[in-house]
Amino acid sequence: MTVVGPGLGTNMEQVPAQTHRFASRGLVPLSVIIPGKNPNLLRETLAACSGNAGSCPLELIVVQEDGFPESGSSHPVASGKPNVSCRWIRNEQGANSRNLGAQAARYDHLLFLAEDIQPLGEDFFQFHASLHSSRSERNFAVLGGVDCGNPQRSEISFSPGCFLAGLEAPVCAGPAALSYLDYRHFSCSNVSIKKALIRDWTAEGFRADLSGAVGGLEFAYRLSKRLSRTLRILYEPAALALRVGRIALAERMDNQVYAGSMMRVLLDEYPGAALDFGVEPLVHAVDGSSHAKARADRDYPRIIEAIKAWARIVDRQAALEGEACYLSFLVAVMEVCFLQGLVTAYSGAAIPSEAGALILERFRRRCVQMSLAEFPVPGQLPCLAGRIVF
Repeated sequence: MTVVGPGLGTNMEQVPAQTHRFASRGLVPLSVIIPGKNPNLLRETLAACSGNAGSCPLELIVVQEDGFPESGSSHPVASGKPNVSCRWIRNEQGANSRNLGAQAARYDHLLFLAEDIQPLGEDFFQFHASLHSSRSERNFAVLGGVDCGNPQRSEISFSPGCFLAGLEAPVCAGPAALSYLDYRHFSCSNVSIKKALIRDWTAEGFRADLSGAVGGLEFAYRLSKRLSRTLRILYEPAALALRVGRIALAERMDNQVYAGSMMRVLLDEYPGAALDFGVEPLVHAVDGSSHAKARADRDYPRIIEAIKAWARIVDRQAALEGEACYLSFLVAVMEVCFLQGLVTAYSGAAIPSEAGALILERFRRRCVQMSLAEFPVPGQLPCLAGRIVF
């Protein structure tokens, strides 16, 4: 079982283990919000939620992003499930689906999942509910763990928080259980918060123009800046969910490039965010410089594409199944993709020399961290690893 958590940050605080197990005062009811587009996946996830409800009172809200149904038609996912509330939203406004579900929720505590994120075990909801029952602070959130489901292929969900939290320790190690994390680690894949955190979800919830991981990141960052006390995210890997299905590596890399490009929207919106997220040197290298394009070096994009091609070869040959270094290597590659997206959002296809050097230095440091000089490259590149010197 491959359990993946967020990257390590510098603002972690451990809480006593005895304070988090199921509270004697009972479990708070949860409104579980499941947005998605695939009716079959939604049915499976809905069944997993119902089957693992345990003793926790639940309201399951499915938001299917397939447009509005015809008048009088029944929602295919809701059929035969009287405890499920359903709301609809148009495809082009998919980012609003979580807001619509949150606004419609009857209970005071919201748990956000996704169509491909399914609870594992009857304790799943109880971990979330118990932690909230013992903590009344409005800024308190619980982030659960995600099981990638296939340890042989190291399925992993890469969050921008992995790349924005620094190099204190290998990202794939994850934080310690019951650590408090900051906004950089917020994810909508398995997180519970209090509904009262937002007064009007349709107006102040997740931004419609920022989809995916960066949308959740902007949400948490905005709240942490607005609240008198920063958003406190408790990491509880025992609240474990399963990510079903496998996304091809090439698509994962494209997703990271896109997430990096969306990061610019966040940075442009909030002065000082580049410093907060640790990307100020990169932004300085490309933003507002009249000489940035003149300093562009065509070799840096080629090197980055070569790193991505290297990853595709290693993944395609599947010679490193179960190797810990493979997961670490993917983390390093995905970070390169994310930073490439961020830089090119400012500079276009060209990459200024200073920014390219920063990206490759970051990759080098990741490689040193995981002893990539011993990385067993398969197939037609048997001698490459032995020739890498850092």
